[in-house]
Amino acid sequence: MAINMQNLIRIIKEQKLILDIINVVIGILTVILAVIYFLHPKNYGILISVLLLAGTVNVLNGVKRVKDHNNKASIGFFVVGAFVYLMSAFLLFQF
Repeated sequence: MAINMQNLIRIIKEQKLILDIINVVIGILTVILAVIYFLHPKNYGILISVLLLAGTVNVLNGVKRVKDHNNKASIGFFVVGAFVYLMSAFLLFQF
């Protein structure tokens, strides 16, 4: 059974999987950059990139949870994402 690109796009739209796909891609990038940072710990640009990606994952998870459940417990994802963004901004202005 061959799935062509238009069927794949239709499935992604119907199942609302775009946020999941973005989370997977950002997660893979975060892991790769974290490994690179551990190999070269003096490179703070990579650390800042990892923190920004991690904050983005938290915010996207919050968006998805608000869309699906629409409850106030989802605010925690946004708070953690904002905190990670603030940490990365602090590191950015330190160096």
